[in-house]
Amino acid sequence: MVSKKILLTCTGTGILLAVITLRQTVIATHRSDDAPQKQLQQPIPSNRSSDLNSRLQAITVKILAGQESIGSGTIWRSSNGSSLVITNSHVLVAQKQPLFIQTADGQVHPAKVVTPVSWDSLDLAALQFQAKQDYPTAKIDRIANLQVGSEVLAAGFPKNGKSTLTIEKGAVTHILNKPLAEGYQVGYSSAVAKGMSGGPLIDQRGSLVGINGIHAQPLWDAAETFADGTVVGEPLLSEIGEASWAIPVYHLE
Repeated sequence: MVSKKILLTCTGTGILLAVITLRQTVIATHRSDDAPQKQLQQPIPSNRSSDLNSRLQAITVKILAGQESIGSGTIWRSSNGSSLVITNSHVLVAQKQPLFIQTADGQVHPAKVVTPVSWDSLDLAALQFQAKQDYPTAKIDRIANLQVGSEVLAAGFPKNGKSTLTIEKGAVTHILNKPLAEGYQVGYSSAVAKGMSGGPLIDQRGSLVGINGIHAQPLWDAAETFADGTVVGEPLLSEIGEASWAIPVYHLE
């Protein structure tokens, strides 16, 4: 008689657990339909992380006005001793001194501004320099599957006195359907600091997905309009200042 009670109790408990599990599954499914989809990313293995850091170190350059560090840049192309560096146009605003590029090998190269007409409305500019060698360039993947929750790495030279290369890990928080003013469209949690503007934003595969340009909590007002002139509404307006922002790589085509 006792064994039958135990059996009935166990059977009843099993049914109850099954019902609870089913209810949790239904609730989870309902919530995933209502909320933005987020991909859970696997942590980057240590050896892979080292490879990504090495890639960032190779393609990230320091931009100098005279002897002063004014921002960062990303090596876009390099062929026959001529290299093209992408940065933000706001990095070069009002710079009257001669411009230089410092590469990862410590070499300092005179640079000149080359601004494509197609970038007029974007916070992008290009610098060109000559050297006796070609340099590693950003890996471009036009079909990179970037999603909210994707892990990213941002690099650049913050204005912190030493101005040494800094790499910040984070995740994508926003991918807007249309860009904000000056082309900013990808928001992320990496702690980008002043001076890192123009540096690369890469994904877990090492592909360039954007150019850093706006850090969180800016001293100036955050963007309040989209590139088409329409006003940013809530809740996005409140969220903009909490994230760092990059111009996606497809604008560089």
